[in-house]
Amino acid sequence: MTFADTFKGTILAAAVAFGFAGAANATSITEFDFTGTPVSQSEGTAFGSPLSATFSGVTEGVETSGVTAFGFSERFYQSSSKGKKGKKGKNEHTAYSASGVNWNATGLGLSSDQDNGKWWHGGAVEDQNGRDYLVLELGSADWTPVDLSFGYLSGGKNYEIFGFNGDLSVGDVAGFFASINTFTRLAGDNAANVVFDTIEKFQYLVLTTKNDHKKDYFRVSGFSGDLVAAVPVPGALPLLLTGLGIFGAVRLGRKNKPSDAPA
Repeated sequence: MTFADTFKGTILAAAVAFGFAGAANATSITEFDFTGTPVSQSEGTAFGSPLSATFSGVTEGVETSGVTAFGFSERFYQSSSKGKKGKKGKNEHTAYSASGVNWNATGLGLSSDQDNGKWWHGGAVEDQNGRDYLVLELGSADWTPVDLSFGYLSGGKNYEIFGFNGDLSVGDVAGFFASINTFTRLAGDNAANVVFDTIEKFQYLVLTTKNDHKKDYFRVSGFSGDLVAAVPVPGALPLLLTGLGIFGAVRLGRKNKPSDAPA
C-alpha cells in the first residue's frame, strides 16, 4: 500500500465520522398560531390586558413548547406653558411603559395608554403618537426565523422586525429600551407576509411600526421558525479519529521499513 492509499483511507474514515457529527445538528420547523387561545397568561396586567401570554407550537403534527408574547410602548407628549413675559412655549417629554397583550381571531396586538379606554384599531401594534413593540420570546437562542404572517396590516404596511439575543424580561421597561440599539434588523419590506432571508439564530423577535408616526398598525397571526439544536458529539469520536491516524502512520512506517531479506 502506498502513502497515498493510506492517506486516502484515513481521510475517508475521518470524513464519514465528521459526517455523522454534522448530522447531529437536528432541525425542525415549528409553527405558531396566534389567532387562538393562549395556553397560559400572566396574572399581572397592563391597560386591562395580561402582561404576557404563551402560545404553543406544532412540530410535525405534535404540540411543542410555546412562544411567549409581551410588549412595550413609547409615547411623545407636548404641553403648552407660559414662560417669562407671558410667552408661550412647549414642553416635550417621552414616556415609556409596559403594554398588555391582547388577541382575537386576527392575531396578537398590544393594549396601551393610547387606547384611551378602548382598543385603537382593535388593540393593534401601532404608532399613534409613539411606537408599540411586540416581543416574541422563542425560549432559546437556537431559533432561525422562517416566516411570519399578519392578521391585518394598515395600508402603508410600515413595519420593522428585529432579532435579538440577550435578556429581555416581561415588564422590564428600562432594560428593553436600553437594548434597542443592539437589535438586528431582519425585515421591513412592506409585504403582507414575511419570508426571512437569514440563517442567524435568535432568542427574541421584536415587531414594531416604522418610526415615521404615520398612524400605522398591525396584528400578527402566525410565525414559524427552525429550531436548530446541537446534539453532543459522541465522546468516542475523537478517540476513533486519533486511532485511525495512528493506525495509518504505523502501516506507512512498516511499508517503508527496509527489508532484511537478501536481494
